[in-house]
Amino acid sequence: MPDLSSRWHQPVEFAPKAVFFDLDGTLIDSMPDIEVAIQQAAVKLGLPAPEASKVRTWIGNGAGALAARVLADSIYIPQQQDPQYDALLAGYMHAYGELKHA
Repeated sequence: MPDLSSRWHQPVEFAPKAVFFDLDGTLIDSMPDIEVAIQQAAVKLGLPAPEASKVRTWIGNGAGALAARVLADSIYIPQQQDPQYDALLAGYMHAYGELKHA
């Protein structure tokens, strides 16, 4: 069997043009910012601010899914029929973008 250990010590023969990191939950804790942003967006639309404990369980599958879960919890109308879905999602994205992400 050939010795493959020497392969891993050779210099890289290419220069990467980009490096991607999964920041959310890996290098930074964005949970507090997500909670605040979706709460602000909900209140702005006259919806109750979702409890932080609920928001934590709703995170996953993207911002659109989070907005749909907030609406489903507050007024029980499926996202496709809810006229506030786009406004809630846009409000969340705006509020999240304004936070400092410490």
